[in-house]
Amino acid sequence: MFACGYLGAVPPSHAPLLSVHESSYGTISTERGPESIETLDVRIVSHDSTDRIYRVECLFLKKGKHGAPPVIDDAAVFDVTRPHATYRVTARPIPLKSPKNPSCKSKGAGTKNPGAKGRGSGSARPPGELLREGYVVRVSSAGEILRECFSSPSLAESVRLDPGLLDPVMIGKHFRELDPVALTVR
Repeated sequence: MFACGYLGAVPPSHAPLLSVHESSYGTISTERGPESIETLDVRIVSHDSTDRIYRVECLFLKKGKHGAPPVIDDAAVFDVTRPHATYRVTARPIPLKSPKNPSCKSKGAGTKNPGAKGRGSGSARPPGELLREGYVVRVSSAGEILRECFSSPSLAESVRLDPGLLDPVMIGKHFRELDPVALTVR
């Protein structure tokens, strides 16, 4: 996990604490063929006594083609009030090309997190070369981003160099709205 933080010098008093842990990442075999997976455990703690609504955005990115910047592959959002919980958010899997599933556009990696479901697949790419670039998790309230967390310094740098990189999905509303109660880890 790369450091989570606040964009300004001092966070507002209502800014909740944010930490993100990758609970599964890699490639699994399914009946449809190999898939690239990623699941995040997003911990949010707020001591705000108001009924302020916090919007949590989980943006999953994949590598751009031929050295291009990363692109958003999946975006999931949910709203919480007075959060003090861990929420498990899973990206849509990316189908990988395999001998059983030649219609897919990309090749599989050969690793997975032991906590993920399924079996590790054979490697058609060099070990360690995955389609996923990482994630960005942002917490906002009333349109102001209060906290954000990046999976890597290089992804944080990509967003710093191109602040509009994350906007097309959020502005175009191409995201999944999730129920925070269903995401809560018990």
